[in-house]
Amino acid sequence: MRKWQSLLFSAALLGALSARADTPPSTEPPAADWQTALNSVTEACKGDMPQLCPGLSVDTAMACLHTNIDKVTPACKDAVVKLVKSRLTF
Repeated sequence: MRKWQSLLFSAALLGALSARADTPPSTEPPAADWQTALNSVTEACKGDMPQLCPGLSVDTAMACLHTNIDKVTPACKDAVVKLVKSRLTF
């Protein structure tokens, strides 16, 4: 059951990120909570990303980290969960 939940959550994250990519660029800066959460993931996961998700764009790396959530450090896991929650609350 946990694996299915993770797959569905990953699909939702990828869908949200894809929808973001399909919309025309906005002249407004990204929401502050999204940027803060993204910065938190970048900092908390700087040791995890090179090993689990090397050479990926930011959006793809975030989805990769979420897919590998059981392999990341606790601080990285917390940051990824906060990022996903901030992105899914448009």
